[in-house]
Amino acid sequence: MKPKMRPPALLLLTALLVGAVSSAAAGWGEKEHRFTDSFESDLDGVTAVRLVLRNGSIRVKTWDESGIDIEVAEVVKQKSRAKAEKIAGRARLAGRREGSTLVIEVDYGGLSRRDREKYMCSARVRLPRGIAVDLFSTNGSIRLDRRDADVSARTSNGAIFLDGCTGNADLKTSNGAVKVGVVKGDLSVISTNGALRLAAGAGDVSAETTNGSITVDVIPGSGFLVDAETSNGKVI
Repeated sequence: MKPKMRPPALLLLTALLVGAVSSAAAGWGEKEHRFTDSFESDLDGVTAVRLVLRNGSIRVKTWDESGIDIEVAEVVKQKSRAKAEKIAGRARLAGRREGSTLVIEVDYGGLSRRDREKYMCSARVRLPRGIAVDLFSTNGSIRLDRRDADVSARTSNGAIFLDGCTGNADLKTSNGAVKVGVVKGDLSVISTNGALRLAAGAGDVSAETTNGSITVDVIPGSGFLVDAETSNGKVI
């Protein structure tokens, strides 16, 4: 008698279930181990700072010193703290100059892709007023004090808060609300899911969200162009 063969669909379902169980088992017992690190640099000849984080929030505060100082809060998901400490010890922020821009991003120190995925960090940045900023994070909120230069901020999942700036502002998040103080230059804001609350200054305003309301506060006597669009929500 010939053995019965499982239908291809059943074989595929079995393989998927086995893979899912194996992936879940690999994460059993993991804990979040926390560490701290720091980064600092002078800003001689620097007009802009670009900060790139893959997972974590960014908070930019203005200070009166001439350099940049970053406090780094690290989280490593591992069963063993010793293993987590090794990963945190190899991953750290590193800076390089590209013309007049200081680029700061995570140097993983040769860690495997699997270990890199276990590592997350958030940054609290102290920066002088007149330096433009370009911020990027895949998962985490971005918050900035008022800036006296251009601001660009991108995050995949998280809210964006900007107290305002004297230059242009370009803000984008996939999932999260955006709240912006007075921007004297042009303002562009995009969110897939989240309400937008904006204060219009002298420049033009472009605002777009798929799910959420758009509110634009206007300074009396100011003149500018507003282009606002939402699929599910009100424009006020």
